[in-house]
Amino acid sequence: MAVELTGADILAALNAFITEYLKSSGTFLQVSGMTIKIDPDQEAGSKVHSITVNGEDLEPEKTYTIAVPHDTVSSPGLVNGTVIGNVQEASEVVLENYITANSPISPQLEGRITEEVKPAE
Repeated sequence: MAVELTGADILAALNAFITEYLKSSGTFLQVSGMTIKIDPDQEAGSKVHSITVNGEDLEPEKTYTIAVPHDTVSSPGLVNGTVIGNVQEASEVVLENYITANSPISPQLEGRITEEVKPAE
């Protein structure tokens, strides 16, 4: 699904899901086109301290369009979003079609999510 969210809502969603990332449970939102810096020692809701989107700082008031699986639209932080597109195919079918159309692919570690001590304010 395509969802419109403000930068502030994206930050809230990432902070809501970050505890799952730290548990290595595999349920953390996956990101593309973004880099996120987290400080695991910060209090819940404040662990994400830096987000860039396509190399630019995330702007809290700006509206962004993101793609999310159907089952995450009602998740914390995403509930404020506006659904603007609904893909009827399952995520794994979309992924399979992409790989088929763009093979060979060369996946590599991009460092989209990194742990870093939050700078003093």
